[in-house]
This record gives sequence, C-alpha cells and structure tokens, in this order.
Amino acid sequence: MNGIVRATIEAEVSDLDRSITSAGGPALLTRKTNTEFNVRSGETIVLSGLLQRNVSNDVDKVPFLGNIPVLGALFRSKRFQNKETELVVFVTPTVVDSETPGLVDRVQRTKERLSEQMGPSPYLSDSLQPGSDAARPDQHGSDPSEDPAAPLPSAGAPVPAPVAPAVPQPVAIAGNTLRVTKDGLAIRAAADPRSQVLFELGYNSVVRAGSAPNKVVNGVQWRNVSAGDITGWVLADQVEPVGTKALTASAQGALARQDQTGKPLTLGTKSAGVAPVAPATVTATTAPASETRYRVILNNLALYVSPDTNALVVQKLAEGSVVQALPQAARGNWIAVQAGEARGWVPVQWLRPLTEGK
Repeated sequence: MNGIVRATIEAEVSDLDRSITSAGGPALLTRKTNTEFNVRSGETIVLSGLLQRNVSNDVDKVPFLGNIPVLGALFRSKRFQNKETELVVFVTPTVVDSETPGLVDRVQRTKERLSEQMGPSPYLSDSLQPGSDAARPDQHGSDPSEDPAAPLPSAGAPVPAPVAPAVPQPVAIAGNTLRVTKDGLAIRAAADPRSQVLFELGYNSVVRAGSAPNKVVNGVQWRNVSAGDITGWVLADQVEPVGTKALTASAQGALARQDQTGKPLTLGTKSAGVAPVAPATVTATTAPASETRYRVILNNLALYVSPDTNALVVQKLAEGSVVQALPQAARGNWIAVQAGEARGWVPVQWLRPLTEGK
C-alpha cells in the first residue's frame, strides 16, 4: 500500500563439513538468517550476519629428526590459518502495477504492433470470420475485386466510374432450407474433401440451398449451401430438406452448446473491443415481415453484443421465440436481430424463416 513493501525473508547458506564422515551422506554446515522488514518500493535492504570462521593448525616435519628435542625444531614447520567470511545479501523489492515503466513500455510496443497489423483500435469489434484471411481481418470471404495482387490498369486505360456503396440489406434465408443431420458438418470452399473448411455446422442447424447445381466428384455428391454471407459446399447426404414441418434442435451437439454459452451483460459493464448494435443507428426494416422474421430453433440461444462467441451475452433466446432481422450486413455466419427490446447478433444457422415452419 502506498508503495510500501512488507515481507519476511529467510536466507540459508550450506557448506560441506569435511570433518565429519557419515554413511548417509556428507555432513553440512548451515547458516541461516530470518528477518521481517518494511521498505519503500525500489529501496534496498542489506541482510548480513551470515559469518563463517575456519581455524586450522598444520605441522610439517621430517620423520624421526623432527622429534629430536631442541634440534628437532630445525626439521619441522608450523602453519596457522584463520579464515573468516561474511555473506551479505542485497534485496531491492519493487511493486509492479499498471504504471510500472517496464510494463507501460511493453503495452505500448504491443499497441504499436497491433496498429501496424490491424489498423486503429478497437481490434475485436470485427471478428475474424470463416473464410477470411488472417492477414486481412477486415475482409469477409473472398472478393476478387479487392485482391491486392490483381494487376493495375495500364496508364491509357479508361478509369471506371465510381460505384456507389451498397446499402446493407437484411439477411433472408427464406427459400429451400436444409437441415443438417451430422454434428460438425463442414462447409468447404470447393466440392473437394481436401479444400479449405469455411465453417462447421451443428446437428439440426439449418442452411439455405445455394444457387449452384449439385456436383458429383469421385462418386460423392456435393451440394451448394449458404449460411449468412458464407457460401460453400457440403456433402449432399448429410443435409435434407426441411419442408413445412416443425423444426427443433433439442437434440444438441457440441457446436450447439457453444452457441448457448457466454458471460451475461450487466448494467455498468465496460467491454472494450465489442461493437453492439447501436440503437441510434439501427432502424426498423422496411421489408415485409415475412422476409425478416425468424423463429429460434435452439433453446437458450445466446444473443451477443457483437459477432463473436467471446463477446458478452445480452440475453438467452428461448426455443420457438420470434426475432426480427435488422438491416446490418451479415458478418460470416452472424446476423443482427432484435428480440423484444434487445438487439444483438446470433448465428444464422439456428434461425428458420417464420413462413417455412411453425
């Protein structure tokens, strides 16, 4: 407290005692000191008192002649040795806190590296989605028009007219909805079991049938599907049409449980790096309700403040509850929805269009 360090130090120094022989091992000469101190952070204390004194007397002489009285002193010598040592220990305790220069310098270097690699903060508001390049976390999926390796136009080529930015539209999965029959089903970038895995689907989750026709590769049939803004290929025998029957994900797998967990958001909670759906910027969609309302098929589905499973949870959605899609663009398999007065992000594979099932 207030930079004062209180501690207890016990120091011990041991040496071999060559004067004693033991069958259990060598004997030891031990010196100990124990002290308790109060000192300001950064000040030095000195521990002393670990003294050692060795006294030895050695006599060297010529056999027989050294024992002759009077004259024997000419044939022998005496050596006296007095050795004293003292061990001194210097201790400098330092309190490490958020203002410690070394820690502040390390945090600053980390921020500089993050700024160089990921741009200005916050860094977690736009989470890395399946199919994105880790070196370009701001990109979702592949877009050939944004490829930095694409050749530049020649000097005489006409400059294309600027294209107005597209207005984000609500994500609609209405259409031919398919149910996943295997937990951990991979959406792949191509109809090839060796291609990149874009996303993994949980058992009883739903996806939308893609526009590309089915493919048969080495006798295996692949089907084009999409979840949010992720489009890829899955094994055709591991999905089935839903039709108009009721759908539930009560038989859960590991991936379903992952979307049911999270730390709840409480009043006064400060969470750096998350990007909640701001009420000031989110307005009700003008699209028909039949295209933007969905029924939750997973009980206790977490409604997150940002499209990230590590984000805080606004609330848990009950199975069968109805949510309204918001006009934010999809981020990977995440879409923005409103449930009552709460707004946030949910994985789209646990939502079914309201018009397809009850």
